[in-house]
Amino acid sequence: AVTFVDTHDLISARYAKHLSHGVDDAIALTAMEEKGILESFNYTICIQKHEYQQVCKWLGRERCIYAPHAIDAKVRLVREKVTNIGFVASAWHANVYGLKHFLNHIWPELKSLNVTLHVFGLIFQSFKTYHDERVIFHGLVDDLIASYASVDLMINPVYYGAGMKVKTIEALAFGVPIVTTM
Repeated sequence: AVTFVDTHDLISARYAKHLSHGVDDAIALTAMEEKGILESFNYTICIQKHEYQQVCKWLGRERCIYAPHAIDAKVRLVREKVTNIGFVASAWHANVYGLKHFLNHIWPELKSLNVTLHVFGLIFQSFKTYHDERVIFHGLVDDLIASYASVDLMINPVYYGAGMKVKTIEALAFGVPIVTTM
């Protein structure tokens, strides 16, 4: 049987990035350990070019498939005034840390601007005790397209992790400007 592994991030790169930020990762792999795991598959699929290049070095180009994130980009005029800011996130610890940092250090500075922060996704589970009338936690929504249409600007305040931040690509694909870290 021919076997494939579809990667989202190289775990060894994510692990190294987490360590550099003092964050423990549940999966601790060195690059050589990960290479050994990938060698057990016939093909490795990568969605990020730099990871594809790394896996090609490990396994050879003939065993690697580059399948970048497909985007159906929408054209949308940038709104002159920002009144609604959005954030789409899972409850992954890097998202939680980033939003906590944003709410504690950045959000107070925006109070005079009369803006509302709309937070979409399961990240709400980590903020059940947070109360600010300018922050609305929507949880999971049925229509993500409508959610993107309802905001003027997206944020992605994630400080650590590895690989491509799909939420950034997604915001840009919906034609929504985004302010992000690194």
